[in-house]
Amino acid sequence: MTSTSPICAWPCMTAIPTAAAVIKTKSFAQALANEAIEVSSNPLPTPIVKGEHISVRITQEEYYKGVADCRNHLLGRLILKRGERSLTTQELYAKLKSIWQNLSPWKLAPLGKGFFEFRFSNSEDKRKLWALGTVLDWA
Repeated sequence: MTSTSPICAWPCMTAIPTAAAVIKTKSFAQALANEAIEVSSNPLPTPIVKGEHISVRITQEEYYKGVADCRNHLLGRLILKRGERSLTTQELYAKLKSIWQNLSPWKLAPLGKGFFEFRFSNSEDKRKLWALGTVLDWA
């Protein structure tokens, strides 16, 4: 038996693609289903229970590395007036970039509940903005 295309009397039906020709798109979850997550080979420190608290012992070297990583960071909070619309991270970045001109590249990371982490390229920019203080007017 040979496979032939059926003859259709309605011309509008001939333009419909076959099931094999339809490209199925994957959902975000399906796209990530087979992705491998990179995990550090260094084991995490073992937590120690002290009374009602849990503590984790870290080495002095790890502590100083963490301090160095955060040396050019500032934490800030967006406080809005009653009735003001909340800003997205991109909107906040655009507004601050127009106010904070002549800076090296910097990044903004949301931490939740109106808190943000500002990551500056150098300590001079961080000091300059720390000295400016609070931004009260978006202008």
